[in-house]
Amino acid sequence: MHERYVLLWCVCIAGGLLFAGTALALAAAPGALPIIPDGWVQANENGFGDPNNLGIQSLEVFKGQIYSAAQNMTDHAQLWRTTGDLTWTQVISSGFWDIPTSTLAAPLDMIEFQGQLYLGLTDVGPGQVWRSSDGTTWTQVDGGGFGNPNNLGVSTFTVFDDSLFAATVNTADGIEIWRSSSGEPGEWSKVLANGHGNANNVIVNGFIEYRGYLYAMVENWGVEGDEIWRTPDGENWEAVVTDAFGATDTDNYGLSGPAVFDGYLYVGTSNAITGGQVYRTQDGLTWTKVVGDGFGDVNNGKVASLIHFEGLLCAVTDNYTTGMEVWCSANGLEWEQVNLDGFGDANNTGTMWSIGSLVHDHGLYIGMVNKAEGGEIWMVELYRDFIPFVRKP
Repeated sequence: MHERYVLLWCVCIAGGLLFAGTALALAAAPGALPIIPDGWVQANENGFGDPNNLGIQSLEVFKGQIYSAAQNMTDHAQLWRTTGDLTWTQVISSGFWDIPTSTLAAPLDMIEFQGQLYLGLTDVGPGQVWRSSDGTTWTQVDGGGFGNPNNLGVSTFTVFDDSLFAATVNTADGIEIWRSSSGEPGEWSKVLANGHGNANNVIVNGFIEYRGYLYAMVENWGVEGDEIWRTPDGENWEAVVTDAFGATDTDNYGLSGPAVFDGYLYVGTSNAITGGQVYRTQDGLTWTKVVGDGFGDVNNGKVASLIHFEGLLCAVTDNYTTGMEVWCSANGLEWEQVNLDGFGDANNTGTMWSIGSLVHDHGLYIGMVNKAEGGEIWMVELYRDFIPFVRKP
């Protein structure tokens, strides 16, 4: 069994279609943040000025501002936001969340639903769900793991069929999935329990809608292998992958990073032996490997995130040797690396599934992990610096 981590650390990258004036202002400003020669710019101070913020768990846009959820080894869960001018303001610290003294408490996914920003909080005890209409004043939606103390938190949210879905982290009984048409406290119903019949199915790494189905990427901490589930209505679920594509490679595990691109559904895998892989399908049942062996580097052990960005499919890898990498493709088959390894720092090791990635206003934002100096936010300016390189004639 491969070692798994419920509480992962992310460092956040920002990037996309931005303006040359921003880059010039950054370069000229006193104490300007680093700029990587290929166009990526660090958009925050390491750890927001606190090295104990080892990474950014998730990124979300709410009412025109980008929110970044961070775990802090001394201050527990934090929430920061920016209007996009690279000036970040802390809007929540640990005291607000009423968390136990455990330093393992961490925010995970965020999502906007019906004018509210929702955030899931994971801990060693029952997880919590909070929401806010303005980003500063928060109320608790659920504080007891939806009635099950083994639900340690919500790993992933999604909106499907006009309802909000929340998948729990549960290493004892198996995943539960809850949904609500209103998001109001007490107005949630359980639509899946006990890991869909296997208590080793403990975390949903990502949701995505594709061709009328809601798909879930599922971590299995047993010997069976990771799974992909889907449902047409939110209630009736079926497993369409049960072995992490083990028929192709028995060393695969850790399915995550789903994305829809050019008519295909893509998903990434972890593979500590030969490197992470990418698979795609047009029907949810027949899958084809399009990337193998960690893009040629066995140290790219996980394709953690896949993002559809400005006509490209981009993949973010975890790499604990030379630092995380970003690869992009115009057709899902031919790929080019578009960043320096680790953005010039091998301590930038990875990202948090696709909840640590964000496309907003033509910009690509990616979360990463840096345990040495604190989580970072990077921005790619003038994305045309690398898009012509990827889009071959």
